[in-house]
Amino acid sequence: MRAGIPFGPEVGATETQSNTTEVDRGLMFVCYQTSVPNQFEFVQEQWANNRGFIFGKLHPDGSAVDVGFDPIIGQNALAGRARTTDEPVPNYPLGNFRSPLNEPIDFIIPTAAAYLFVPSIDAIKNELSS
Repeated sequence: MRAGIPFGPEVGATETQSNTTEVDRGLMFVCYQTSVPNQFEFVQEQWANNRGFIFGKLHPDGSAVDVGFDPIIGQNALAGRARTTDEPVPNYPLGNFRSPLNEPIDFIIPTAAAYLFVPSIDAIKNELSS
């Protein structure tokens, strides 16, 4: 089970006109899992942060697809942190034309994290009855 909880006010007129952010805002990601390493960490390591996630995929010209880090949640730890994402299939309707997405900065900037244990309802009932 996953949920995103937004925080901070809506973007105001002053921010819109100046194209700058004056107030912190974001999205708190919350999820309940049976195994953090086999679920959340697996997705982050093997998919979102794996440049070669689409294994063995080739462009029509025979060159290997390098999808790069996920453009939304991927975290590039390299210097400069700039990323390029390349689509794994030809563009429709343009055919075999490639159009990489260049990302000069991170879209998501993680600011904190916590792994918390939440016992099941049965475990709580069992503890209360003993």
